[in-house]
Amino acid sequence: MSLIDWSQRPYALVTGASEGIGEELALALARRGTHSLILVARTRSKLERVERRIREACVSLGHTEVDVKIICEDLSATGAAEKVFQATKGLPVAILANNAGMAIGGPTDNLELAKVEQILQLNIVTLTLLVQLYTQTLVDAAAYYRARQHLYGKHRMAGIVNMSSLSALMPIPHMSLYAASKAYVLSLTEALHHEHQMHNTGLAVVAILPGATVSPIWAKEGADPSKVLLPFTTMDDVVRATLKALDSNKAVIVPGYLNNVLSFSVRLAPRWLVRRLAYIFMRQG
Repeated sequence: MSLIDWSQRPYALVTGASEGIGEELALALARRGTHSLILVARTRSKLERVERRIREACVSLGHTEVDVKIICEDLSATGAAEKVFQATKGLPVAILANNAGMAIGGPTDNLELAKVEQILQLNIVTLTLLVQLYTQTLVDAAAYYRARQHLYGKHRMAGIVNMSSLSALMPIPHMSLYAASKAYVLSLTEALHHEHQMHNTGLAVVAILPGATVSPIWAKEGADPSKVLLPFTTMDDVVRATLKALDSNKAVIVPGYLNNVLSFSVRLAPRWLVRRLAYIFMRQG
């Protein structure tokens, strides 16, 4: 066991927390009042805005003990995961929400090498290293809170949330790196979920597979949401599904009825058809 004092309020660490799904997830966790927050992203001004939202929400709900810490770090840079871990050393981190990610649209052979390295580092390498670095702390948290679960009702106190995507189920021409990286996240998370079940650690490990979602991720690297022919999921739907998956320790959850129908259909359809339809529906580049 670690030397962390688990009797104090635990923290939920959310990456990509400066906007979009990460911001709304951090706010939803804060509103529960069970966890303090560690917000990780690149831009301090954006993180400070989210911090203000969280503090205002907590005051209005009477959760005045909720603490908010900010870590400014570019998670697409080499060594970022280790820097985040060192910055939180000794803190009772009980939830790791790997939400940070990026999408790149366009023909794969036209992508700059630096952009290829960036998306692989952010979507795959940093996520994996954060899981590796925090797992023992999270397992210790799960052991501590499992004995005290009656104090927290239905809310699971310790877990890993990895934000994958419905694109993990299909190769998407002109979004090849994004889809492939999310397939990695899904496979990793399902395997980890099973490992922790086998070892009875009590740690929830869940993958979230949102469909097309109105989120700032589209605007950053040339992906164009206006070309997508699929129905969009709201960030609120994604956040509700995420918290539900965390509490129930469901390995994989797809937010939204239509997205569930799509995910079922994709698994049954021949791969050549999935590739063609994915390109038609996403229409990037």
